[in-house]
Amino acid sequence: MRSKLVYHIKSKHLGMRYSCTQCQYTFVTKSGLNSHIRHIHENVPRYKCEQCGKGYSDRSNYVDHIATHSGVKLNMCSICQKQFKGKNQLWYHVRTKHVGRRFECTQCQCTFASSGGLKQHVTHIHLQLSRYKCEHCSKRYSNRSNYYDHLATHTGARRNVCSICQKQFTFRPGLKAHMLHFHPNKDAQL
Repeated sequence: MRSKLVYHIKSKHLGMRYSCTQCQYTFVTKSGLNSHIRHIHENVPRYKCEQCGKGYSDRSNYVDHIATHSGVKLNMCSICQKQFKGKNQLWYHVRTKHVGRRFECTQCQCTFASSGGLKQHVTHIHLQLSRYKCEHCSKRYSNRSNYYDHLATHTGARRNVCSICQKQFTFRPGLKAHMLHFHPNKDAQL
C-alpha cells in the first residue's frame, strides 16, 4: 500500500520521471527504466523456454510458445469453439471469420478481412496482372516465389532446403517452422 502511495506522489505531485536516453520514454521509477533498457534496448528476454531456449520479453507470448511444445490448445473461440495455441492466432481468427469490417469484391462477392486482401484479389484474379501462369492448371501468380511453390504441388519438387541438416520442404513456411523447432539458435540462411 505504501509503495503505491509513494508512486502516486512521485508521479502526480512531484513530477519525478526517469528518461530513457535511447528512445525518450519516461518512467516513474528507476527500476522501471532499468527494466525497459534491459528488455527493449539490450534485448534481454524476461522469460526463457526450458525446452528450446527461445526467449520472450512478453509473458503472454512466452505462455503461447510453451503450448506449442505440448500441443495443448489454450485459447478457444467463444463463437465457434475452435481452439488455438496462441492468443494472436485466436485474435486473427475472430477478426477474419466472425467480426470486423468485411471488404467485398464487387465482381465476384468474395469477402476479405482487409482492404489489402481485397486489392490483392482484384489485382491477381480480375485484372490478371500476374506474370506467372501455371502450365498445369492455369493459376496465375504475380510473385515468382509463390509461383514456384505452387508448381511444386504438381511436380513434387522441393526447393526449400535446410542449410544445416539438408531436410527438404515444398514450401518456405515449412522450412521456417523446421528451423525454429530444430535449429532455433543457429544462424542459418533461409
